[in-house]
Amino acid sequence: MDQSRVLIIFAKPPLPGEVKTRLLPALTAHESAGLYRAFLLDIVAMAMSLRQTRVLIAYPPQPAVAEETLRIVLADYPKLGYLQQEGDNLGERMEQAFLSLQPQPYSPVVLIGSDSPTLPAYLIEEAYAALQHDDVVIGPSIDGGYYLVGMSALPKGLFNGVEWSTDSVFRQTMANAHARRLQVHSLGLWYDVDTLADLQYLQQQMSLMAERDLPRPAATAAWLHEYFARD
Repeated sequence: MDQSRVLIIFAKPPLPGEVKTRLLPALTAHESAGLYRAFLLDIVAMAMSLRQTRVLIAYPPQPAVAEETLRIVLADYPKLGYLQQEGDNLGERMEQAFLSLQPQPYSPVVLIGSDSPTLPAYLIEEAYAALQHDDVVIGPSIDGGYYLVGMSALPKGLFNGVEWSTDSVFRQTMANAHARRLQVHSLGLWYDVDTLADLQYLQQQMSLMAERDLPRPAATAAWLHEYFARD
């Protein structure tokens, strides 16, 4: 198959105390790690269903066992590629991830995170379609950030000066794009699961999907069923 598109998933190894820390102490460190593992499994399953798409897991340089741990967790997907993140902040790490693919014959490139287990594949397909004629595609999230960013060629400085982990991330990135006269396609609004309120919203969405007999992300559905059944 001609894998003419690339999808990068920024991910961490699902280790207790290293992931979903904003859910502590409502969840234990082990529960948070189990939840994140479920998210990761579902996001990768969705990504691997995309046609003609090379999927890469971009992992942090610390801890040292990041790639090894992720390969074990995602062992059912031997065709996954792995890429180490580089840079001091999220903007630098995303820029380096895009740059690392520029010499290779893959276009366009889309990057997503690992905190949106119900993210539908159609939004990623829309992103690839938009990049046939637009410079940049961004998927805004409810918290003021974005769940997806994509481009066919890296516009230098797109992430400059962005205050990461604030509600200004999307607005500042859009301002950078407009200042560089880039054509931007904005996707529909979606959400990340970072806080207890987000987790409760996810549970409500998953319950509605079950009531309407819609397909749900399997690992996340199983984790939520086990967790909320104890209440």
